[in-house]
Amino acid sequence: TVGETEGSFRGMISLNTTGAFIWKCLEEYTTEEEILQKMLDAYRVDKETAAGDLKRILSTLRDHQILEEP
Repeated sequence: TVGETEGSFRGMISLNTTGAFIWKCLEEYTTEEEILQKMLDAYRVDKETAAGDLKRILSTLRDHQILEEP
């Protein structure tokens, strides 16, 4: 879920295409596993690469308290 900082965060996080895709998935309140599957369905990428990208982006969002810990 979206963290407490979401309403007050005044910085900027730049998202690439994959990041934007993940952000859109988060708007639908899907699980990490569901987002990973959507990535695998949408992109020509192996599961290990997609999972790494997903974890990195979610970690960045959590580090900035934009996304709460699961």
